[in-house]
Amino acid sequence: MPSEEEIRKSNAFNRNNGRSKQELARKLLKVPDNVGGRTPADEEDWNSKVLFEVKSGKQVDPIATKFYNAESQSQEFQDVWKEKKPFSMVAMPNGTGDGLFICRLSELQNVVAGLLANWKEYEKKGE
Repeated sequence: MPSEEEIRKSNAFNRNNGRSKQELARKLLKVPDNVGGRTPADEEDWNSKVLFEVKSGKQVDPIATKFYNAESQSQEFQDVWKEKKPFSMVAMPNGTGDGLFICRLSELQNVVAGLLANWKEYEKKGE
């Protein structure tokens, strides 16, 4: 069984790692700095029009694995298309009429541009 000191060190490492992932996510999402440049400790304090919750570490490994597998599966089709399309994954849980949308933060602008083009065409066709 780990000692209290080992647990304390592990907790401190996890907390610091989580905060560094939060800050990386904030920068990749291009969320503006807070007034005065203060880096918030919680996502709820971000200077954003969208509410975020950043999760990191082992708890997100199953989600990431599902995403990477879906991305690899999609890549087989990407290879035959002339146009490179940004990838996103949609998870549709049972028992709900809603879904979850996941994409790489580094591809988010391309995904949003594609979605906006889709929505514009959808509205034009009156669907």
